[in-house]
Amino acid sequence: RLVTHRKYRQAFCSHCQRIVHHPEACHGPPVQTGPRLAAHLTQLHIRLGVTHRKLAVYTTEVLGIPLRASGVLGILNRIADRLEPIYNGIAHALTVQRVLHGDETGWKMNGQRWQMWCFCNAFLAFFHPDKSRGSQVAIGILGPDFAGLLHCDFYGAYNDYVNTYAAMYNSVLQRDWAMARARNYPTALEASLSDNDVP
Repeated sequence: RLVTHRKYRQAFCSHCQRIVHHPEACHGPPVQTGPRLAAHLTQLHIRLGVTHRKLAVYTTEVLGIPLRASGVLGILNRIADRLEPIYNGIAHALTVQRVLHGDETGWKMNGQRWQMWCFCNAFLAFFHPDKSRGSQVAIGILGPDFAGLLHCDFYGAYNDYVNTYAAMYNSVLQRDWAMARARNYPTALEASLSDNDVP
């Protein structure tokens, strides 16, 4: 007998307070593929946004490897599971870096607007998608006691960190503006360009 259709059940677990899925529902039906195809499909899906259905058509018609959309989903979920410890390791390494660059930008995920957060330096890069653009995301990633230097723009989500270039530039600008006003210069620029420090 050939099985062509399977239904998986899900239920709410009162013990762990989560919805529990059958393992095959998360990882798709058993599919035998090699690591190169898995990496290729992952690249096409993540970098180019190719859907599961289109990837199934591609593998079946172009590569000659029969695969359904559920099989593609299973392959991508297995890759995500294998890479999760590496991803978490990079996230942990962020917290002990001496210098980081941070930024966030709008990012579409499943047709909805999310934010893609990035923290990087010369040694690592960490990307984190989140619905929020608030400071709680940065604090959740770097921790409240991040002691390194954070190079970022003047966006308010980074205001909880005092060791940022933005905070340093802000204090320098405030100091220069106060000094210019105290010496009766109309702007800090004119004060810094003046040949005479005393007007």
